[in-house]
Amino acid sequence: MKQHHILIASTLKPVDDTRMFEKLAVSINKLTGFSVKIMGNGGKINSDLPIYGDPVFKFKRNAFLKRIFAPFFILARVIKRRPSVIILSTFELLIISPLLALMGIQVIYDVRENYRLNVSHSVAYSIVQKMMFKNWVKFNEWISRPFIKNYICAETIYLKQLPFLSQKGIIIENRLVKSNLPPSTKRDHSLWIFTGTVAKQTGIFNCMMLFKKYQLQFPESKLIIAGKCHIESLKTKLKAELNQITGVEILNDLNGVSHSEIIHLIQKAGIGFIGYENLPSISGKIPTKYYEYKGCGVPILLFHTPWLNHLISGKSGQIIHNLDSFDPLSMHHLIHQQIENDSHQSDAQLYWETHEHDLLTILPKS
Repeated sequence: MKQHHILIASTLKPVDDTRMFEKLAVSINKLTGFSVKIMGNGGKINSDLPIYGDPVFKFKRNAFLKRIFAPFFILARVIKRRPSVIILSTFELLIISPLLALMGIQVIYDVRENYRLNVSHSVAYSIVQKMMFKNWVKFNEWISRPFIKNYICAETIYLKQLPFLSQKGIIIENRLVKSNLPPSTKRDHSLWIFTGTVAKQTGIFNCMMLFKKYQLQFPESKLIIAGKCHIESLKTKLKAELNQITGVEILNDLNGVSHSEIIHLIQKAGIGFIGYENLPSISGKIPTKYYEYKGCGVPILLFHTPWLNHLISGKSGQIIHNLDSFDPLSMHHLIHQQIENDSHQSDAQLYWETHEHDLLTILPKS
């Protein structure tokens, strides 16, 4: 039986990143005759599974010079031990795809972001930086197209935004891994949670306002923020404001926490907040936290995110369009109704396991 070595690589994500490790690598590891290695930016894999993590990169996302040279560092490693398949998870790695294909390696691009659109609407870059960044992304996407065997799209909307994905693209969303869920714990109906990226665009300030309004009627309420803030100035401002609100707990100084800890918090929570700004770079995307909250049976408070309205029913959450329309009492009743029901949802479309077959069909036969 032929052995296949699979390499998953990212310049930005740690080796224990949820999508790269828990979803892609663990699914591939189930196949006989396959071994998996992850190269990433820091992190550590704590698992008994034979999946090797190589945290080769130690730089921040704005270290552009290091990011430019990072693909060739990976290429040097690949030459030493040639994998059968390489899954590239950041756009700057695409530049080496012609060389990888010439070496007989199947190249897959895991499209996790529409980087050009993200940069266009980012507040972190100047106009000149945006122009340079977008051209850098565009060049990498263009030069790699003939050499990419398959595109894995983390969002359905990418097929519309990036037409070149249509012929080779398959949709594998960031759904919840059901098999990883620990046993249900007692739910705390007074606990709010905010998970994922912490930023203005992801609704942290709206979450704070709504929590304060809820707290006026239910003063025992608590808010835990378990996410990562990438902008230092915003992190300082947020911590100053959050420290003035009673009942708020910030985990790990807004530097992110492990995914297992996030899932544990979700299973305990009474309310999960989702509220994204309606920006072209965000609109149409389904956040990972939706699958996690819904899959764990947490009532969702959806604030001004119209493209997700169809996913929230009266039994699974409350949709509000502004601060005035938020009714703390009805939300409180909804939480108690949910707690009385089974925590985990039966809808198979919430879970990663429904995607595994799609992923495994694009890999070589053992």
